[in-house]
Amino acid sequence: MNRFAVLTVTLLSVGASAETLVLRNGVVVSGKLQNMDAQDVGIERCGRVEHFAREEVKSINHETTIGGA
Repeated sequence: MNRFAVLTVTLLSVGASAETLVLRNGVVVSGKLQNMDAQDVGIERCGRVEHFAREEVKSINHETTIGGA
């Protein structure tokens, strides 16, 4: 097995992380958390960052997927 193949297998073995926002209206939004402060939560979905007012967000759940996407 060459070095490239070993590196590829190693990278695919590393867990990918994502967050799930649960909004107060019941909508669930999954993606990668980009920023969060007292007023705003930004989450990347489909190549763009969507922003939600912090008061709209009921909870933020962190998920880890073993073995990559």
